[in-house]
Amino acid sequence: MSRFFSNPFRKEDTAVLDERAMPGRAGADRFGDDPITQALVNSGGVRLKQAEQARRYASGDRPVWRVLLTMDGVDRAKTYEIAARVQGYPLAEMGAHPKDEFVQAVLGLMTPDVLQRTLTLGLLPYKFGFDAQTRAQRLVLATHDPSSPEVIEAVELLGGNVELCYADEREVRRRLDRATRLMKGE
Repeated sequence: MSRFFSNPFRKEDTAVLDERAMPGRAGADRFGDDPITQALVNSGGVRLKQAEQARRYASGDRPVWRVLLTMDGVDRAKTYEIAARVQGYPLAEMGAHPKDEFVQAVLGLMTPDVLQRTLTLGLLPYKFGFDAQTRAQRLVLATHDPSSPEVIEAVELLGGNVELCYADEREVRRRLDRATRLMKGE
């Protein structure tokens, strides 16, 4: 799945990814082979001890940052956000977008099975983007976990003109709940 955004990072976001941004920080380079965990430690999102403990339970299909999500005292929202940034997913600016009417219109076009999966996975129709290379419109979906294998599989089933971006899980759920209530006439 290609990403059509040229630079997913805002200038202020890149400091989290740069281990030199926090010189002298304990563990500043202990996770050099794992950029997501390294960024979490550098940002203060997780403590070094938590990351080291999670590393013991990690495996090929369950990276350290996903193990961290199961641990007490870990900020899930911050963990998902940093993971999305490191992986190159843009951050959704949830102020004016998406409009309720847009969310309802896109959800209303889905078959019941696709709609159910979209809601279960927390995929919020966010906006249409334009891919200058292919000169095609792309539906952008906001989710708290854009790298989830289930999310990627669902997006691939929707077709090639869909992109993902990160948004806070509470905000995605709130907007999806509102849209589904409005669709039901509540």
